[in-house]
Amino acid sequence: MFCPPHTQSCNRLTEVNMGCHLSKEQHTKPMAEPEKPDAQAPAPAVPTTGQLETTAPALVSSRVLDDAPPEPPSAMPPTEEQAAERPAQLEGLATLPEHLQLGVTLAGMRELLLKLPSDALEQVNAQIPLDKVTGEPKFPTNDTFNGYASQFFMNLWAKEPKEGQPEGDGLAVCERLQEQGSPHVGKATVFVSWFLATTIETLLDALANYLKQHRGCGRRTPSSGCATT
Repeated sequence: MFCPPHTQSCNRLTEVNMGCHLSKEQHTKPMAEPEKPDAQAPAPAVPTTGQLETTAPALVSSRVLDDAPPEPPSAMPPTEEQAAERPAQLEGLATLPEHLQLGVTLAGMRELLLKLPSDALEQVNAQIPLDKVTGEPKFPTNDTFNGYASQFFMNLWAKEPKEGQPEGDGLAVCERLQEQGSPHVGKATVFVSWFLATTIETLLDALANYLKQHRGCGRRTPSSGCATT
């Protein structure tokens, strides 16, 4: 703040942040001495600046100072009831048809996404039946690639005419990948049931976090219900 040099007291007023908009009389008028606080006055209920500066650091969480991302929570161990049911579940799975026991790895799922056409969503939405009265789609259109869009292409691939198979091969995705010698197909060790309106990227991120939580599982081959088998 600039102050005109008509009195020497202006600098003094500026130093105490009283500004330079005072009159000449106010500039030359001596300042009153501040009253001294009563020595016996009780301490204020509100902490002073000095007290806050002393105590505030103790309230800072070490998490704020740590830039490293938090580790994913450890997996919940199975209950005794779940562990007791496991042998019967495995025995039941062994009786399923072979193609229903197949699964695809996370890397294999990502490779499948790369095979989709650039207008994948447009193709899916164009196949939604229209209401005869309103002319509007009977079902909500898809704005992201989700489970419904995934199902559309799985069925489309199975019905695509191929050499010697004019009506398609009728295979599930894992069966077709297995015939092609894909290294990403094997016996499923994880079954995933999920809400089909969820985006595929969200699903894959969830599976990636699961694998981080189960670091000792090696190359697990998840089988995603309604999505990849």
